[in-house]
Amino acid sequence: MSVQHDNILRHFSQCPLCNAEYDSVRVAVIEQSAQRTVFHNTCPSCETSMVLVVTQGQMGTLCVGSVTDVAAHEVARLTGPRIQPDAVLDLYTDLRQYKGTLAALLGERTNAARKAVTLSK
Repeated sequence: MSVQHDNILRHFSQCPLCNAEYDSVRVAVIEQSAQRTVFHNTCPSCETSMVLVVTQGQMGTLCVGSVTDVAAHEVARLTGPRIQPDAVLDLYTDLRQYKGTLAALLGERTNAARKAVTLSK
């Protein structure tokens, strides 16, 4: 963690819900690049999590914090690789040309899900 990040995290040292002090050892760096860092921390008192996104741009540093119930490993999954626009366009083209039913397209998983819904009613 850089000196700049240490200074930023100093301003987010307390839980916004119960005002307990965060444990700096529990801070997880979820994603880090030249322009953006995503931090996650969980309050040791009330177990509320906080996600902090720090973005470095031409106009300076922007920090956005959010109280959440999402665990660090879930945030990491959400900030993972993005779907590329070409992949979406390819899927759209394939679906427009597809002549079968949605059930056939999704296969047996759809049939199993349909049976589970029918059994639960």
